[in-house]
Order: sequence, then C-alpha cells, then structure tokens
Amino acid sequence: MSNIPSARHAIRDLIFLYNPVYLLSSVCMLVGCVLLTNDTEHRAVPIGQLLSIVGAVALYQACLFAIGSFLTLARRILRDGRTLLILDAVFLSDITFVNSELLTTNLKVGLGIGLLLFGLSALRIHWITRRMGCPMLLHRYLIILLQLLLIIAMPAYLKRIDTGISIVPATLYCLWWAIGLTLAATVLADNATHLAPTRLPPRAAWVQPTYLIITWLSLILHLAELHYVYNVTFYAAMLCPILLCVAMVLHHRDRHVPSDSRAPALQVLMLLMTFLIALGTPDSLSLTILGISISATKLTFAALYLTVIYMYIPRLAHWLISAGVVVAAFAIFGPGWGQIVTYMIRAIRSTLSAAVDLLPSTRFAWGITGIVLAFLLLGLGLLISLRKNPDDHHPADPAPDPNPILHACTPAPQSA
Repeated sequence: MSNIPSARHAIRDLIFLYNPVYLLSSVCMLVGCVLLTNDTEHRAVPIGQLLSIVGAVALYQACLFAIGSFLTLARRILRDGRTLLILDAVFLSDITFVNSELLTTNLKVGLGIGLLLFGLSALRIHWITRRMGCPMLLHRYLIILLQLLLIIAMPAYLKRIDTGISIVPATLYCLWWAIGLTLAATVLADNATHLAPTRLPPRAAWVQPTYLIITWLSLILHLAELHYVYNVTFYAAMLCPILLCVAMVLHHRDRHVPSDSRAPALQVLMLLMTFLIALGTPDSLSLTILGISISATKLTFAALYLTVIYMYIPRLAHWLISAGVVVAAFAIFGPGWGQIVTYMIRAIRSTLSAAVDLLPSTRFAWGITGIVLAFLLLGLGLLISLRKNPDDHHPADPAPDPNPILHACTPAPQSA
C-alpha cells in the first residue's frame, strides 16, 4: 500500500512539470471543429455556423496568445508559455481548416475574414518576437507571411477557377512547387545575407524555426486536403519539390550546426529519391508555360541539377548553370531525340552515298587515281621531312668524326 502514495506523487509531479492540460485543450478544440464542419452525408455547412466556429477559434487563439505571452514575459514560466505560443502558431495556420471551408462555401466572405485573420497573425508574430528579444529577420518574416497568405490563397484560387473539370493534377502540381520554393527561398536568402548563427536567449531560440516550419507543414496539409476536396489524384512526383527543399534545409543546417553525422547521408538520400521518383512522372503533370510545353520530368531534373550545384559545387555555379541553360534551351526549342536520331541516320547515309559516287568505276580511272595518290603521298612525305630539325640523326648512328686524318695517324692504345 505504501507504493500507492508514491505513484500518486509521481503522476502529480509529472502533470505539474509538463502540464499536458494545454495540449488536451487544443485537441478538444480541434476535434470539436472537425465534428462541426464534417458530417457523414457531406452536406455543405451553413455559413452562419461556419462564422460562429471561426469566431470561437479566433477567440481561442487570442486566449492562447495572451496566456502564453503573460506566462513567458511576466511570470517567466517558460515551459508552459512556450507550449501555449507553439499551439497558437499551430492554430493561426488554420489547422482546423475552418477558414478553408468558409472559402469554398462563400469566396468573398471567406476571403475577407481570412485576410483579417492574416493581418492579426502578422501583428502577433511581430509583437512576440520583439518582446522576446529575437526580432525576426526581414526575409524570414516575409516568408512566413507569404506562407500564411498561401494558406488563404490556394483554396480561394481553386474556388475561383473551378468549373467542375478545370482543376487537373497539373494545377495542384504547380502548387506543390510553390510550397517547396517558399522554404527553399528562406535557405537561399540566409546564404545571400551571409547569415551566421546567433546566440539567442533560451526562451526565444525556438520562435523563428517554429513559425517557419509550422506554417510550411500547414501548407502541405492544406494542399493534401485540397486533393480530397476536388478529387484530384495524388502522384508521388508531387513530393519532388518537398524532398529537394528538405535536402537544402539539411545541408544549410549541417554547414552552420554540424552536430549530426547522418545529415550528409540524408541529403544524398533525398536527392536520390527525387531522381528515382522523377523517372516515373506521368504525362498528366506536364505544364504549359507561355505556350511552351514542359514535361514534369524535365522540370524536376532541372531543379535537381540546380540543387546539386548549390549544395556541392557552388564555385562552378556560373559555368554549370550557363551550360544547363544552353542544354535546356536546346531541349525545349531544339528537335527531340527521335528527330536527332533521324537526322544522324540521314547524314550518315548521304555521306556514304557521296563517298561511293566518288570511287573510280573503271581500270583506267583506278590507274589515274593511283598515280594521283602517289604524287599526293610524295608531297605529304616532303612536308613531314621539312618539319624535322636539320641536326637530327638517328640515335643508333655514331656521331661524325671532326678530324678523321689525325685519328688515323694516332696509334691505338695497347691493351694490358
């Protein structure tokens, strides 16, 4: 019986240390929103109900942010405050999909409310990073805002162009590339500004990575959900931009924080997976840009080529990228592989036919040819001889005697 009080104390201490109540609260809010916006009959949710849910979620986010800021800044209870602020970051990226549902129900109302919430999120992120002593770098702040804006823009754009048959796999394939490029742009901007690791206070070291990663993962979830909403087939090739982006992030982190010996192997694995997946890209993902048809396989190979240059051979980037542009232009505007092979076969046949026509056909002609060749070869031999040094002699020949008469009169030495 003595073990029962100790077990109770252990559970109490565990709850007091980690305070899982906040996480349970967020799970309850998420489950409640999902149950209210989805039913088994797939009926459209009334706009009044959606507006009520949006209001409840916005109020819940405000409570998360207010309590988290109070615990972190005023009471210095860092663990609980960080938990609440991370949960707020999750909810501001529309993890409940309520605003996406509102956009698909009423585009104008959903877009207006979405932009209002976007503005409030931008102010919250700016305020909390300032107060915690880790002001957000401008390019990272703009990338986070771009990601939050894409969460609103993707369903709004698809709702705008939806005619029942207008949304095809290639449409969502472009959005997958847009998601991949947002985080890749952060890595490129960090390198362009020669960003060095900075020491931040422990309470603030998590802030910038949290907002960057959570909003990016939320983008992926929203686009995956749009596949379901518009019944668009998902292909593995759509993951290629995500894999390339992850490889770039791992490489960037390994350069500045070389703490994990497995990072280089993971980078190579991501690149290899991208290459293998691209080989099986279906033709339905081909894109038409400015009237030019570009296959998804070629697009992925081009991105893979640039990624490898950036990660491993940046010193030769100018030469390699220039060569890549020439090859890409030839691949787009030049003839295809089938046409190239056809032209080569025609050229070989024409050359052989011309050579056969030039050959002599009679004995007299062959005789004249032999005489002409004799003179030509004689002239060729003369040209070779004239290129030699006049002092050259065969190494086996003895050197000429400069005074043969004197040497002839000199008796030979007697042998012992």
